[in-house]
Amino acid sequence: MKVIKLDEIKLNYKYKNLKELCEITGIEYKDSTNSRKKIIKELECYFLLEKDGRGYIVTEIYDTPKEKIDGRGKSEGSRNNSTYGKYIDKLILNYIKDCKDNVIYTTNNNIANAIGIVGINYKIINNNRYRFKQYLYNKEEKVSITAINNVLQDIYNTIKSVIPSSLRRLEKKGYITVVQDYILSKNWENRLPTKEEEEIILNAEKQIMKDMKITTTQKNYNYRIRKEYYKEVEKLVLQEIEDIDNYFIGYRIIIKNRDIEDIDLKEYKEKLKELLIEKVKNNMIKNKNKIEEEHGDFLGSINPNWKTWIKDTLNCNYISYTDCIIYYVLEKKQDIKQEILNTKLKSEMDKKNIELAKEWLEN
Repeated sequence: MKVIKLDEIKLNYKYKNLKELCEITGIEYKDSTNSRKKIIKELECYFLLEKDGRGYIVTEIYDTPKEKIDGRGKSEGSRNNSTYGKYIDKLILNYIKDCKDNVIYTTNNNIANAIGIVGINYKIINNNRYRFKQYLYNKEEKVSITAINNVLQDIYNTIKSVIPSSLRRLEKKGYITVVQDYILSKNWENRLPTKEEEEIILNAEKQIMKDMKITTTQKNYNYRIRKEYYKEVEKLVLQEIEDIDNYFIGYRIIIKNRDIEDIDLKEYKEKLKELLIEKVKNNMIKNKNKIEEEHGDFLGSINPNWKTWIKDTLNCNYISYTDCIIYYVLEKKQDIKQEILNTKLKSEMDKKNIELAKEWLEN
């Protein structure tokens, strides 16, 4: 399979036609029906595509290229969107129906929390991965940071794929109008940026990408890089744009139709959660099988040149680790936010012990 360029691909951005998408990815464009079909099949091996009029929207970039497209011309990602759609569309409609204002500013993660696709502890675990690992260790539940990162990345990929797709479907049905853009915030009041402000943000993103010497793929799929990237971009943006507290990438949703049927929210949320848990567990197994095929199992001698994430994935306990993490992130109903925040990292404990030792020696 020919390798295409993915670094310049923008998620959830509408490319005006197939030719423009070919120019970005480096694929030769030929203007005939059969050629276009072949191009689309090739592109669908690398990312999930949605057609919008004459244009195309990339809603997910796959970690590894997919070899097979099913007989209906839809990728695995498209089938997943269809599977989730019957539940997620109704849940989002009920979420917006309960909003007091007709204009909502929100994000993928906020919607995911509101409709129950993730658990109560998803946000705190996602933002405090090493404290969560130490928290589990203190409870004698050992896991690897690789297992934590892989589970959270898979959930993140699902959220950023299925929620925008659902919003577009609801927009086409006339329930809402959606604009995905940068959102500027001041004293909890949100607004879209001016053209000049948007240009400042785009320039800041380009500058930080250049300074960090990273690619779009690295930014999208490496948590530590992504976290550092957005931290630096925000710092630069706040220096350039006056009178804002912060900015984020999200949606302005205008509610046009509140005539929405009632549903059994508990039943829909439980079914949606079951689907996500099953998907993540299956993907963790596929991931381990793939690494084993490439590097052999863990029973042989360890190659000293293997990266930590390879050794972690080959570990015979990897699947039990990911199952444990999935439980805490998606299933556990008890709020453990404060417990995680109160957990001391090993580095913090070591520093404290050194300070105590110095104090003892001085006395």
